[in-house]
Amino acid sequence: MIRLYIVLLLLLSALPANAQLHPAEGDSLHYRLVPFSFVGMAKADSYVVTVANGIYNTNDSFAVNIVASAKAKTNSSIITLPSFGSGYTWRVTMYIKGVAVKQGALNHFSVKVLPNPGVGSMRLTVTHNDGVYKDALMFLDHNRALYDMNGALVWFMPTLEGQNENMVVRDMKMTPRGTISFLSETRAFEINYNGKILWQAPNDGKVNGEKTERYHHEFTRLGNGRYMLLGNKTMWCRMPAKSGELPQPTTLKVRPDSSGKDYRRIEFSSVIEYDSAGKIIWSWKLWDHFNKSHFDQFAKLQGRNEYEMHINSFYFDERAKMLYLSSKNYGIIIKIKYPQGDVVGIYGTPYDTTGAKNNDTLFCSQHAVRKSEKGYLYLFNNNACNSEEGPKVLLFKEPASRKDTIKKVWEYSCFMNEANRNHQMRDNVTTGGSAYELPGGEMFISLCSPYANISIVNRNKQVLWSAIPEQWNAPENKWLLLPQYRASIITDAKAIALMVGGGIKH
Repeated sequence: MIRLYIVLLLLLSALPANAQLHPAEGDSLHYRLVPFSFVGMAKADSYVVTVANGIYNTNDSFAVNIVASAKAKTNSSIITLPSFGSGYTWRVTMYIKGVAVKQGALNHFSVKVLPNPGVGSMRLTVTHNDGVYKDALMFLDHNRALYDMNGALVWFMPTLEGQNENMVVRDMKMTPRGTISFLSETRAFEINYNGKILWQAPNDGKVNGEKTERYHHEFTRLGNGRYMLLGNKTMWCRMPAKSGELPQPTTLKVRPDSSGKDYRRIEFSSVIEYDSAGKIIWSWKLWDHFNKSHFDQFAKLQGRNEYEMHINSFYFDERAKMLYLSSKNYGIIIKIKYPQGDVVGIYGTPYDTTGAKNNDTLFCSQHAVRKSEKGYLYLFNNNACNSEEGPKVLLFKEPASRKDTIKKVWEYSCFMNEANRNHQMRDNVTTGGSAYELPGGEMFISLCSPYANISIVNRNKQVLWSAIPEQWNAPENKWLLLPQYRASIITDAKAIALMVGGGIKH
């Protein structure tokens, strides 16, 4: 009786060609890590998705060109295909107790050719690999692309609807719901794996009073489904030092209503929290908390008139309700109580540009402040005030009271090969850089520009994995280093499946 039942199932017609299938017939994809979806069968207990390289319409031609297959318990599967710029044919076979009972029709799609110029002229060269986090994926924001741990490209960002194909991307990372967030110039976007825009920051100037909020440096979707961004406001400020007391900046702008030359237009940052509808839930304005006395204090300590604070990253501890802001130019981390907005701590030792006190400086030109799983504060230290030492990653224990200060508990001097050192574009000028703690306590580090190394380092300061982003330079006929603003990593298999599964069109 069971055998007869199976024979009857085999005689049933194949799946309809376009019923709830992904990739659908004729789809053109911008990724080779492909989510497959199909119509399931009520009594089937497993499925096998089979993919052939090329476009075929007969079973024989399909069978001899199979390049990938995957078994699944449900009506979806994720398969990595061999290459971009190719057509593919796929089908699904359904099984009951290990016996094939139904076979789907042959379906066809293609994976796009890599853009060149663009990501097609870029590569990630792995220079050391101990096999750690071998199934992880990483975003390189300059490349606008996703790579595996062998340096192979698996996804690149397509041209978004209504956006320029050459848009500059910063801070690209996966959100808690498996989508992708990033900044582009002064805008902020959330997209799915297929490149559909799901959310875009309002950018209407309601906080700074200007035409746009001028988002910059960091954009994060929070665990509660809200969004947090850094904005900017331009204000006229008087120079903090009297004439002759401190070195004067070489470029000054005259305030429109004054004949004096002791005013300058500088940037003040804001932190803005939005809900999914784009409504402002909360905001914090630097100009309400830091005034001329702060500028005087830090300018005199540094021996210069650099009083634009340059906020370049934030971290929001949702459990402790604390916000941390990094001021690159002051060399400080500002701790803010949420939602009250009170400044409850300022960490750091402002550095002296003469170099006399730099050995005692905790960090300078730092970037990407974060908090570890065990509650330690950590950051990527560009270390511009000690350029001979190079960038570092620092881990700190926060003070128990206001009378105390942070204590350094771990320090790593970032590995830089000679190619990095020889590629410096300008002395003591750095941009970007990031560090992320991994589940095993290791650090995933992306060096600041002009360097380009990306690495994984354990707490014993051993390099477990490293790679160098590069771009082909046709005039020079060679590969050149390609520094990133930030790189981010996804190590959890369920998180990767959630993100990739978001590419399925429902």
